Amino acid sequence: MQWREAVVKPYINCFTGAIVHTLDNPNIQESSLMLLGKGYLLISGYDEYGLPEITFPVQVCGETALKDLCIKFSHYSLTSNLNFDDLQALCERYIHGVIAWTNSAHLSYSSLYSINLGYLHSIVIKKVANEKIHVFDPLVVDIPPYSTCGELSLENAKMALTNIVKTDTANLMGKLLLVEPAPRLYLNENKKLQSLIKLANNFFQNDIYLDAIKHYIKINEEAYAKADDELKKTLSRRIFDHAQVLYIIPLLQMMRFETTSLKLQELLEEEITEWKSVAMMALKNSKILSDRVFNKIILTLNKCAQMRYEYWDWILNENSHNRR
Repeated sequence: MQWREAVVKPYINCFTGAIVHTLDNPNIQESSLMLLGKGYLLISGYDEYGLPEITFPVQVCGETALKDLCIKFSHYSLTSNLNFDDLQALCERYIHGVIAWTNSAHLSYSSLYSINLGYLHSIVIKKVANEKIHVFDPLVVDIPPYSTCGELSLENAKMALTNIVKTDTANLMGKLLLVEPAPRLYLNENKKLQSLIKLANNFFQNDIYLDAIKHYIKINEEAYAKADDELKKTLSRRIFDHAQVLYIIPLLQMMRFETTSLKLQELLEEEITEWKSVAMMALKNSKILSDRVFNKIILTLNKCAQMRYEYWDWILNENSHNRR
């Protein structure tokens, strides 16, 4: 069973969204976690299916931000003999819910999960009642994406929590994240500015961030050159997903709230426009293949890489005493 919550905007990541939901503090938003946990610094590589990916280190981002905010959290290990009475006791202790990494294939409250390959996905378990697990899902990746509440049978819940996803190389499944509520915590403007400057310095000091988009371009070009037509369409669709749905544009839109600088706002809007162009061309190429369109995607991605450089560079220019 599923119903959509009246949310203006869903969370942009399931894990950071789950954390914000359990904190129950309007002053600590998902953007706060991205800022403090380096979520705004992109990295590129390959996803669990060996396809090019541009993303950010999700678990590290969330837990690093919690540490920076001095919010207490702990991990609770589940056993194969899952005890739902214990799970309910935890939900009563942590009144806003407990966070679980799941195998999405068993999240029966949305048909989208059953028609796709299972992947690692965070949800918030709210309570166990009437032979059902009541959950909050921070991000169902539909077009448009949305957040939802839902129910799972005990059987489906057990499978979702214990049927390990093959690509769970970090061993995230089998554990719950228990986060203490922080209703009075506040992130002041000076802390936000200093965190933004720190990110800018990290960007220029670490090639994994500095070259992320360039590396993403390179591995996409290599994969595309070797691919048959169907894989080329898949690669193009993944570029669309990364740009429009999963990471880039949602992250850039979130960054609008990190500074009042008119110049930085202008740079962001220009970059968002270019990424939207990438997304639309990639979606087109996923349906009607064209080498000309793919080459335009690559050219525009190179512009985006330069614009990311300019954005972080401008932050340091505006705060030159913090220059790397």
